[in-house]
Amino acid sequence: MSAFIWIRIAKKFVFLHIFSISKIKKIERLIYFFVFLALIHQLSWGICFGQDLIKNQRKIVKLTILSEISAKELKKMGLKSYYVIKDSLQILLLSQHLIQKIQNAGYLETQLHSLHHTGDTILLQLQTNSMYRWKKLGKGNLPNDVFSNFFSKKNDLAGKPFSWNEVQVLQNQILNYAENIGYPFATIQLDSIQFDNYQISASWHWQAGKLFFFDTLQIKGNAKVKTNFLKKYLRLYPDQVYNQKKIEKAQKIIYQIPFVQVEKPLSIRFEQNVAKPLLTLNHRKINQFDGILGLLPNEERQNSLLLTGELNLKLHNLFGQGILLKAEWQRLQTNAQNLNLQYEHPVILGSVIDLQAQLQLLQQDSSFLNVERKASILYRFLSNDRLSLDISLRTSRLGTTLQNRNENAIFLSNTDFLSTGLGYQWNGVDNIFYPKQGSKGSLQVQIGNKTLTQTTAVPDSIFRLFRSPTVQVLAKADIEKYMPIRKKNILLLRLQVGIIANENLFLNDLFRVGGLNSLRGHNQNFFFASQYGIFTCEYRMFSAENSYFFVFYDQAYLQRHIQNFTQTDYPLGIGLGASFAVKAGIFNIAYALGQAQEQPLAFNRAKIHFGLISRF
Repeated sequence: MSAFIWIRIAKKFVFLHIFSISKIKKIERLIYFFVFLALIHQLSWGICFGQDLIKNQRKIVKLTILSEISAKELKKMGLKSYYVIKDSLQILLLSQHLIQKIQNAGYLETQLHSLHHTGDTILLQLQTNSMYRWKKLGKGNLPNDVFSNFFSKKNDLAGKPFSWNEVQVLQNQILNYAENIGYPFATIQLDSIQFDNYQISASWHWQAGKLFFFDTLQIKGNAKVKTNFLKKYLRLYPDQVYNQKKIEKAQKIIYQIPFVQVEKPLSIRFEQNVAKPLLTLNHRKINQFDGILGLLPNEERQNSLLLTGELNLKLHNLFGQGILLKAEWQRLQTNAQNLNLQYEHPVILGSVIDLQAQLQLLQQDSSFLNVERKASILYRFLSNDRLSLDISLRTSRLGTTLQNRNENAIFLSNTDFLSTGLGYQWNGVDNIFYPKQGSKGSLQVQIGNKTLTQTTAVPDSIFRLFRSPTVQVLAKADIEKYMPIRKKNILLLRLQVGIIANENLFLNDLFRVGGLNSLRGHNQNFFFASQYGIFTCEYRMFSAENSYFFVFYDQAYLQRHIQNFTQTDYPLGIGLGASFAVKAGIFNIAYALGQAQEQPLAFNRAKIHFGLISRF
């Protein structure tokens, strides 16, 4: 007796005495539904594939194509002669996938011919007829400028296999183009489709819709930034033709601005024929002041003290216009100190040009004093990458002590280096403070004339050995790559490279390497190098959005070439540390061991680098 008869009997003799008529109908429908599922389950397993195809039992599917398609064509489609599956559901998905692939190659009439199950093998046969090819794809009512951007004699489709995927790609490309010329609601489709002996003719049918223009940028939230500045920075000017690419670029750029917190992604509201961009931004505490001061006995003056320490000041978004002011001072040794000042003014006169001025001072005890003055003009691309044109004057003056002199060479000299240069900066990370993926970096090349000035400490017989002026070339690169390993774990790879090329190099011309930002495990600016390469591998384990532990390995190649003297070293640094948020700001600490030619790897020489960044 069938299941349906039993349902009728139950309804008549049992349910009638217990439930109302309306409830009986609901229960009846529910029983019918479960019986229907059971029958489908039985048919799909028993009839199609046999009762012995059990889930998780591996089966081999052999594919046979009933047509004249060559093995080379099948390979080009990415098809294999056999596949391994685990259950019956996979054979259904596999057959659909194979049919779609072959149809997309032009064989539109491809269909399932037969499916046989013998032992552990399933024989899958597909039937295909002749290939469909393009006879003509006409312009239709496409505008001339749109048609000329995508179609020419070189990419004419006549005679090529018909592929619906290619048609969809073309449609998407044309619609993307329309979005960037003011038509975000344009539509396009094939029209007048004709079939003639396996040849297809069609033409485009285009509907542009309304032409839209940008309206004034609107900002919500408590961000302390002027709308006039931000619209210029993002290049979203009112009355310009709507451009979807600008919207996408602006969305990426806004996340790279350090002094605003994006609460909601950039949205567009369309009204009449205007597109109104809307940003929801809040103020982010980004201004920074931190440092430490100390007093040491002054070795040069008795009964006096020397001020030592480190101070860092960074002020972002001055006057709500994105102006940056940065000052860094460091004096960790009795007679050595560093001073770096930087001022940056973006979007000068509403343009895509930024201006930057820098002053760097380096005093090395009583040996020499280096001062570099630099002015830069930076052009911002739509991607927010920046190309810079620099002019720089670097002067180096000797102190009261001139060291390392012999009859054939001097290792210190008064020099002036006037140069021009090009630089490139990019930032493609997902988070400006705590990146998880992406890359960022900078490249810089400077070239100019270096002149020497004689001092009383250098005899004429030695000074005349050097030619002046001479051409000097300086190049630097700093590239970082962030790669997610798994959830809350990332790998940081960093490469720092620098080279100075000149026939007369002196100690006070060279790069300074070592410390927290270059080679950990060594003192700040400890190494002098005419060429250097530092590779960093750092593994970070995040415990929160703004806190992580890390282990690192820094490997360096250093070469010091002065006159006829060349020295090469391969120092390294290894260690671990942490960065985490506290009430006062962000606390960073790193414990590092360093090794070099004159420094063995030993725990009693370990360095502890730490700092507290207070933001307001």
